[in-house]
Amino acid sequence: MTISSLRLLAGLFIAALLPASALASEAVDSPRVVADAVTHHQVTINRTRIAFTARAGETLLHDWRGEPTASIFSFAYLKDGADAATRPVLFAIGGGPGSASTFLHVGLLGPWAVPLDRLSPESIGKLGNLPPVELVENPLSPLDVADIVFIDPVGTGYSRPLKGGDAQSFWSADGDLEAVAQFIEQWLTKNGRWNSPKFFLGESYGSMRAARISEPLLGGPYSNGLLRGITLNGLILLATTLDAFPESMDAPPKTFDPDLASALAVPGAAATAWYHGTADRGGASVGALVEDARRFAMGAYLSALRKDASKTLSPEERKATQQQLSRYTGLPAATFEKDLRISAANFAKTGLAARGLQLGQYDSRYTLPLSDSAVNPVGDDPALSQAFPVWTAAMHRLLDEKLNVRMERPYHHILWKPLLYKWNFKRGDAPQEQSFAVDLADSMRRVSGMHVLVTGGYYDLVTPAAAVRHALDQVNVPADRLTLKTYEGGHDLYVSPAAAAVGDDIRALIRAASKLGR
Repeated sequence: MTISSLRLLAGLFIAALLPASALASEAVDSPRVVADAVTHHQVTINRTRIAFTARAGETLLHDWRGEPTASIFSFAYLKDGADAATRPVLFAIGGGPGSASTFLHVGLLGPWAVPLDRLSPESIGKLGNLPPVELVENPLSPLDVADIVFIDPVGTGYSRPLKGGDAQSFWSADGDLEAVAQFIEQWLTKNGRWNSPKFFLGESYGSMRAARISEPLLGGPYSNGLLRGITLNGLILLATTLDAFPESMDAPPKTFDPDLASALAVPGAAATAWYHGTADRGGASVGALVEDARRFAMGAYLSALRKDASKTLSPEERKATQQQLSRYTGLPAATFEKDLRISAANFAKTGLAARGLQLGQYDSRYTLPLSDSAVNPVGDDPALSQAFPVWTAAMHRLLDEKLNVRMERPYHHILWKPLLYKWNFKRGDAPQEQSFAVDLADSMRRVSGMHVLVTGGYYDLVTPAAAVRHALDQVNVPADRLTLKTYEGGHDLYVSPAAAAVGDDIRALIRAASKLGR
């Protein structure tokens, strides 16, 4: 992942049911937990009608002295009549840091979702972002195989620090993870689910949470300093990023390698050129072309970049490299005359510039008219500018029409200020330059039965699938318990015809790791 992609990723994903008059003061000042909103519903999943109970409410977090420090608001969907001793439970969390669970909630996993363009490949890039917004029963939800709990981290959704608590302590890699682990522990106890098969799903920055969550759940003297003894049957990483994060967004990781970052950007550019028809497909599928591009990028191309840096690249090698780059990216070979490197940010501006279009970095199938003044990372991203207003409107419909949650204070879908801009990315005693793939490998080593699904999208230029594969190739992970999948989608895999495949793979992992029959 390039530094500009890191900044863009971080820059983006940067309670209660009392009477409205009491909410503003009680949620912040009072440690009192108020009643959950409980509603009852039915939806059809896999041609089966499922009755379930929805519970929306807050859970108080405490310090080691038992003093309340924050509240986490969550949404739980529990199948009626299920045996709590064997029924799996899936905890789901979004990205950012600073993002609520909105997008997973009404995009992929919840009982109701926005259909978007998942069933219509022809409509990709032509959605629009004006109301009305649909909210329909979601046939892709894994509610048929697991109860689902959506977690909004402190500072997102309706979750927030309590008066006297230290907000900054939650807005760090370690503090955030400990808060999530404490919430899971309390939820399992409150709902009598300690014996249930347990799963954790994280998207984008949440995939980094997923790679590390086993540590605070299990506990230890050098991490959170206490023993919880909670193990997970499985982890699911969506829009995965395992790269080392800098301690701040103003400086790259110490081990940042611009040549490697450029090589890892080539497969995504190739997929984009394949989709838009600017490169010769040669009859190959997008997957086949991307794999071909990956081999070139990690072989001849990376070697050429190393030679170029050391001034040992011959004119013949440079020309051959330019021609191959042109073949995969669809850009003229002359584009790489002065610099052989490629970046997601630059490719988004140049990839379809001849057509007067700018590519989306989060989903390069989407476009907007090219503009030099486009600087808003949401409003000017072709995919996010169309999808975000739809998701947020759908979430508010869900809160009001389905879950009976009505509060005066706003629901923070994403909180950039003050949360993201003050986020501390330092984690424990791990070197800052250490890949999160190391954390994932450690998690799988400590829990011998844990299964892991790691996913990415061909058209995701921000957290490219090639970078995830490279990170995993550097560590020792059990191949029989790791499934690595790349889908025909972007960063948000549920905005895609591939959404059904993603849902099926999540369902398959839960079944396999829970030892459930079909």
